[in-house]
This record gives sequence, C-alpha cells and structure tokens, in this order.
Amino acid sequence: VSLFLFERMAQETVASATSSTLNAAGPGSRALYLLYGRLGLTARQLEAPWSALRRADSLLVTIEPFDERGVSAEELRSLKGWIESGGTLLYLVATAPQPANPDDPVTGDLEVTSVSAAPLPSAIVAPSEPILANVHDLQIASRARLKPARGAHYQELARDTSGIVLVRKPLGRGQVIVFAGSAAGSNGAIASGDTAIMLANIAAISAGSGGTIQFDEYHHGVGFDASGQAASRGVLESSPLAIRVLAWHFAALALLLIYNGNRRFGAPLSPDESAAGRRDSGYVSSMARLYRRSRSSDLALLALYDRFLHDLRARLELDPDAALEQVAADVVKRFGQAAGTSLQRVIAECETVRDGKRSSEHEMLALARDMELQRRSWENVR
Repeated sequence: VSLFLFERMAQETVASATSSTLNAAGPGSRALYLLYGRLGLTARQLEAPWSALRRADSLLVTIEPFDERGVSAEELRSLKGWIESGGTLLYLVATAPQPANPDDPVTGDLEVTSVSAAPLPSAIVAPSEPILANVHDLQIASRARLKPARGAHYQELARDTSGIVLVRKPLGRGQVIVFAGSAAGSNGAIASGDTAIMLANIAAISAGSGGTIQFDEYHHGVGFDASGQAASRGVLESSPLAIRVLAWHFAALALLLIYNGNRRFGAPLSPDESAAGRRDSGYVSSMARLYRRSRSSDLALLALYDRFLHDLRARLELDPDAALEQVAADVVKRFGQAAGTSLQRVIAECETVRDGKRSSEHEMLALARDMELQRRSWENVR
C-alpha cells in the first residue's frame, strides 16, 4: 500500500513535464482523462505494456513523448492484433521527426516531419467524417506534420498550408487515428478551438457502446513490466519511474551514510588522553560499592588488597609472585621509609582479615582509603 501511494504521489510531482494523465500541469493530459469521465465514458490508466490490452478495451490513447522504456517488437505485434480485433488507436505524435519504420506493423508506414513555419488553424478536408462532426476550428499547436508512405491506406482528414495533421487508417476491424502534435491532448491546449470536440467524437464513436478507454501510462514510466522483456533490460529499467527515483535516493543516502560513518567528528585523542578517563580508582570505587551492597565487606577488602598488591608489584617491576618482604623493601627504596612503614601496616592488617579476623566496616573502609592514598602517591613519583 505504501509503495502504491508513493508511486501515485511521485508521478504527480516528478513527472510534471510529461503528457501523463497523472500530471495536472500544462503538458499533462489530466484534463482529457477527466473530460472522458464527464461524458460518461469509462477511462482507465494502462500501467502495463500494450500486450495487456483486452477485448473490452475499445480505445487506446497514446500520447508522446515516451520515457526511456520505448516500445518493444512484442508490444507492436500485440497492438496490431488488438486493433485488427476491433480496437481503435488514437496516436498523438510529438514534434520530433520520425522516419517510416518497416518493423512497425501499426504506424511504420507513416513518416512524421517537422516544419519551420508557424502553426496555423487547419482546414478540415473531410467534414463529413463522424469524428469531425461540429469541428470548425481545429488548431494545431505543433510543427509536426504527417507524411504517409506511398501505397499506405491512410485517409487524409485535416491539413493546413504546411501539411497533413490528421489521418485515419483501417486495420482489420479496427482503425488507427494519428494526430500531428501531442499538445492537442494536453491540459494547456485542449480548450483551443474545437480540439476537445474532435477528441470527444473519437472516444464516443470508439467506446460509446460500453468499451473502456485506456490511456497509455506504461510508456510514461508508470507500472511494472509484466511481460518477458524485463530480462533484457534489467530490473531497474523495467520498474516504474517512481521506483527508479526512489532507488536513486536510497543509493545517495547509502553513500552519505558510508561517508559520514568513515569520517572523524572531532580531534583525535592521544594515548595518554584516551587512558586518562579510566583510572584504577574508578575500578576500586565501583568494586567497593558492589561488595558493600552484597554485605561482603571482607571479600571486598581482600579483592582490593589483591589488586593493590598486583599493581604495586607491576609498578616496582617485580614478578607477580614476589614475596611481601621484597615488596616492602623495594617500596622503601623507591618511595621512602614513610611509605614503607604505611605499606607494612596495610599488609599486616589485610593479612589478618585473610586469616579470618572479623573487622568492622569502618576499619575496612579506612584500610581501603589507605590503599587508595598510597596508590595516588605512586602516580606522583616518576
């Protein structure tokens, strides 16, 4: 559901320069889509290739330009079969010149040219045609002109001084109607002259008996590829425009996260600075709180005492199993007689606790404080 809503929202915003029915801006064809609905006709948006057209679909409205998906040979074959079964193709071509294409079985026998003269109102060649009923001022806001190939069975319906602008060709039980200028179905030009009347006549004749009008949105980037051609183009290229936009946004976000995750957000710390926040006193304090909460003061004192002796031997560069007498002697040599006397007192009292003597919490805290004061005195001696 979220993906569907995102695609709809993205088409209304991202595709603002296309002729999509989801585009309410000037180049879009939203007005024509709504006009058919006001006339009581059933209009739908085709979000699949032309091979998905059904017998219930009576009119396919295709407005150039297309996105990079293009039209495949499989689609053209399917479109030809659908028209021959009774469907009508209304093809509004863009201004860009298009040569005849023998590989296109539908409109490949029709060349699109571009004239340099300013567009003029077109003279109606066949006013008796039903699709031109009540059409008197057919304005062409395009420089595109149509040139059928020799031997092609197109009927010329309207032209101006620069060339042909509207043709029709029977194909099986159906027909192909080509109009020079995709702007004719745009929101900005549909109200010019009698263009809307002509487009309404085509829809009423083709789908007036209850058939569905399909607006080709697949070639504007809407919808997933349901045919087998996705394998030849890749998953991303066959995805809707909104999904491709979302994929590029995710790729940009991933690159941004990788970049930010590998850059420093502050000055580097030296080894001394990084170690400064982790003192032995912090360990001692935390262990003391732990043992005090568990009412194991004697165990706390002995744990602190063992840690104290371990650090002291390391400070004096002695073996971890060095005798207490040697430790005391080295303390006197390194830190003075006063430090040696204080150390001997701490060792004596802690050893009595190890032997089972019960001491008050106050006495144990005093011993822990003495050990911490001696530890600090080491740090002040270089």
